[in-house]
Amino acid sequence: MIAENELIKPAQKPHKLVVENRQRAIVTGVEDMDSFNENEVIFLTSAGMMTIIGQDLHVSKLNLEDGQLIIDGAIECADYSDHDELRQKKGLFKKYQFLAAAYCGMIIALAYCLLRLVRYAAHNRKIPTVICDILFFVISMLLCLHTFYYVYDSVLRYYHFLGLFCGFALFYFGPGTLISPRRHCHPR
Repeated sequence: MIAENELIKPAQKPHKLVVENRQRAIVTGVEDMDSFNENEVIFLTSAGMMTIIGQDLHVSKLNLEDGQLIIDGAIECADYSDHDELRQKKGLFKKYQFLAAAYCGMIIALAYCLLRLVRYAAHNRKIPTVICDILFFVISMLLCLHTFYYVYDSVLRYYHFLGLFCGFALFYFGPGTLISPRRHCHPR
């Protein structure tokens, strides 16, 4: 009988890194691709998370079935990290990123509701309406840019926009209904 800790695990592909003239990296044992751009390629190998840093990097070949990856460009650095710890942190960080986007969406919805009150109080005159629209646009853009730059490290994912939309909708259709201009008008 097999003990629980001796369960049969899938065979890990052997990992090997070969760098040719600092212009090409050939990697085997690749299990998953995390992200890549012209300056950084992050992926999971059987030996842990690996980051290759350089300039004008591009993935020439990626075959996850065979575990092969070829990166061309000016390679400056190759770095390993513990993939179990990084995967846990990354999953947790993604959750925080979604919550940060939802919080940003809620603040934008609050600004929208408050500016609607101001517009209503100004009886929808042209100049106050234009000023309110410009203020809303500037506040929203500054908040989004701040969140995208500092929280997301300038890397956008679909769940950032999903969180922004969910946060806006949650506030607008929830507490935002309490500060609606129509709620505060008196029958004549």
